[in-house]
Amino acid sequence: MEVKKITLYGDTPTCQLGGGVLPECDNPAEYDMPTVYGPWAYLCEEHYQSHTPSGAGAIGTHITWVGDATRTREVGPESFGPHAFGVDVRP
Repeated sequence: MEVKKITLYGDTPTCQLGGGVLPECDNPAEYDMPTVYGPWAYLCEEHYQSHTPSGAGAIGTHITWVGDATRTREVGPESFGPHAFGVDVRP
């Protein structure tokens, strides 16, 4: 199954899988996925391939980060829905 793809506004975070028993990872995060350790994390491509359980693509997300500091969030009826969380819903 193909991983769902979304766009989020903001700076690209680094991979959260590192430290402790794993070496630190400063690679850019491309995925929000459950890990073989249980909790979800922002993962780089390498850790997505090596540390996600089988079938995780069915529930995880591939994220394209758009660092757009000029984008603001307004409060109002339009603030509720997928776009309120930075999801690009344009065709």
